[in-house]
Amino acid sequence: MNTVTFDLDQFKANAFISLIFNENFEVCPGIGWEAERVLFRVLYTMKFWNCDKTLIDDLADYSTTWTGYDAKYFEDCTESNDEEIILFEKEYREALEDQMFYGTVDAKSVKFCKGLFGTSSLAGPGASAEKDPAMLLAKLAYKTFFNWTVGAYPEAF
Repeated sequence: MNTVTFDLDQFKANAFISLIFNENFEVCPGIGWEAERVLFRVLYTMKFWNCDKTLIDDLADYSTTWTGYDAKYFEDCTESNDEEIILFEKEYREALEDQMFYGTVDAKSVKFCKGLFGTSSLAGPGASAEKDPAMLLAKLAYKTFFNWTVGAYPEAF
């Protein structure tokens, strides 16, 4: 028995919305998609028959082997194992990761990351927000929470 199989491998396609909060209190939005590779193949499977015939059963009497009541063309036939041949294999699409419609998946992006809280009014004009005590306290709280989360749920990161 011979069969031809058209096989399309399973693949996933994902759409995502991401909001990344970085250590500078910026939010980096992103909308995009990703997909695994799409592989198509044509397989040809062949099975052969293994048959055997006893040619000489008794040197003195040939009548039962070829022409007797229980005489057969083949005494025993069994089907062989499958042998597969790949006739055609084509990768229609390679794996695509982080294909963006808008935004980024990079926490250090200069173009898409925007300040989450803005600058503090206590810093005054021309002062650096990095030296503002309120921002330093907020950063410390954020880093402490993030370090705890990574330690408590390591499989999430």
